[in-house]
Amino acid sequence: MAAEAQSVVGAAREFLAEKYKILDKFEEVMNISLSGIEAIFSSTDIQVASEDAVYNFLLEWARARYLEPEERREILSSRLLPLVRFSHMTCAALQEILACTDDDIDREQVTKRINEVLLHKAYPTQMEGALAADVSTLDWQSAERTYGSKHVKAVAFDRPYPQVIVYMDLTRAECSGFFPSGVILSDWFNLAGQKFYLMANWYWMRRQVVQLWPLVRDIWKFYLRLVVFRY
Repeated sequence: MAAEAQSVVGAAREFLAEKYKILDKFEEVMNISLSGIEAIFSSTDIQVASEDAVYNFLLEWARARYLEPEERREILSSRLLPLVRFSHMTCAALQEILACTDDDIDREQVTKRINEVLLHKAYPTQMEGALAADVSTLDWQSAERTYGSKHVKAVAFDRPYPQVIVYMDLTRAECSGFFPSGVILSDWFNLAGQKFYLMANWYWMRRQVVQLWPLVRDIWKFYLRLVVFRY
């Protein structure tokens, strides 16, 4: 009987994970039970806007479901926050979490995980061996989900004057998917105290070319455009 019950529970979890595989709006799962939330967000196959959005939703869901502060903190600490893949959150969001004074989360637990992720992002080679030796802190190795926005990378220079280059890597397949009207947005990032994001898409550009013949032809060229927007 126990095995049959476990089988039914497993099937229900698989059903929920498949049903909400493409999660455009988190409102769709606000009324789902705790076990259902665990089934959905423990999956690598779900498609979400970003891991930042997953973290914010789980906080919102817990606050709506558990009104008692101690119970809410326990549920977040033991059941919900372990579902968050901190290694795939933006550095800006991680730094905001470290700076906030939210009593709903276990500050020591979350700070430890975020510091490990930030160290690994900054020093991947040096930290890999140290973190791998501790089997309790393998968040940085967690698989990446399918996100609606791309991570950005930043390189800072001091010379010839202070400057930062922000970019995102795009595969050939992603670039091919732009035609005729595809768009890829980056995660937001902070520069000089302001929030920005990148948008990559294709656009047509008209060029007038005079040939040797007594003809003037309009030629349309296809370009990859990268635009910076203020958040």
